Amino acid sequence: MNPYYDDFSQLSLTTHIIDQKDDYYAFEATIFYGEKGGMPSDRGWINGQPVLDLKYIGDTLYHQVQTPLEDPIQLEVEPKTRWFNTAVQSSFHLLDGFYRQKGLELIAIGTDPDHLWYEVNQKDLSTDLLDECQAFMQAIIRQEIPCEIRYIKGADYPDPAYQHHDTLRLVRFGDVDCQPCATLHVNHTGQIGSYCHLNARNSSRGSKVTLTLNQATEIALEAYHQQANHLSQILNAPVDQLDQAVQDLIHKEKASAKVAADLKAQVISYQAQALAQTKQPVYALNDPESQDLRQLSQALIKFIDQDCLLYHQDADKLQFTLLSPQGKARDLLKALQSSIPSIKGGGSPQLVSGRMEGQAQSLIDHFQTLIQPEN
Repeated sequence: MNPYYDDFSQLSLTTHIIDQKDDYYAFEATIFYGEKGGMPSDRGWINGQPVLDLKYIGDTLYHQVQTPLEDPIQLEVEPKTRWFNTAVQSSFHLLDGFYRQKGLELIAIGTDPDHLWYEVNQKDLSTDLLDECQAFMQAIIRQEIPCEIRYIKGADYPDPAYQHHDTLRLVRFGDVDCQPCATLHVNHTGQIGSYCHLNARNSSRGSKVTLTLNQATEIALEAYHQQANHLSQILNAPVDQLDQAVQDLIHKEKASAKVAADLKAQVISYQAQALAQTKQPVYALNDPESQDLRQLSQALIKFIDQDCLLYHQDADKLQFTLLSPQGKARDLLKALQSSIPSIKGGGSPQLVSGRMEGQAQSLIDHFQTLIQPEN
């Protein structure tokens, strides 16, 4: 047990090297916390050098910096990260206590400052319960309940899962929660600073609730403010009218899309009429999209009185449609497939779509042979 972990505000310490493994150092004492028990690692400096990594070898924490160290060793922990990580740990203890009173349990947590969350073993958490939880946490913060840390023999703890430990570190927040824990904690709940739920959704095992607290609240609020102002400039609307501005934009986009679709349909209709006037049974199209090929075919069949082939060649790949006002398009496709087995396709008696590998001339020759008796 590291006694320096009992006061999260202990941010500096002078100590000495006791071991070195490669470029990692162990010290006679350390105030740094390495990732363990759900709490991320501290950041900071050793003799003015940034700490690159912290890792445990057995129960000993080893510290890595860029260049070799010499005694005396001066440790300095970066305060903001320490404070935030500590506030998160204490908050999850308090949430444990709240949900335990409701007959529920926290089954997972996330401690990334950009994405704080916890998971509860029940789906469909009600809005009333989440509001009650948030109000509970905010009240606890205002009450500044002290954190009490004491050490007992593992054999004296009622839970058999902990009784094999020689010593247990118990962390208590008044009547809200008491449980074994080796991480750092705030000295009182007021140091958590703030707490707010963001949203909740069902997960595979229950419900996942995202939240913000401590300095993450300030960061999230600043990011929201910047984003809202940015959108306000883009949409040329006051921040308090962004919802309406977005709805208006969506409406305009839908209207524009309909106008564009109507114009495209008119263009395709004109193209179809122009093709029909040529009275040709075969039409080669230059670089159309596959959707355009089908739309043009659907328009063209209204203006023709003979079987037709439309195709587009792209390297060795061919897309085509067969049109038959008399309802023989499927028969034509089947006849072509008997001559060119690589043809794939299908459709209605009046219009089928197909594709094949190879050059168009083979398809054209077979198609013209099939329709020749009708011409």
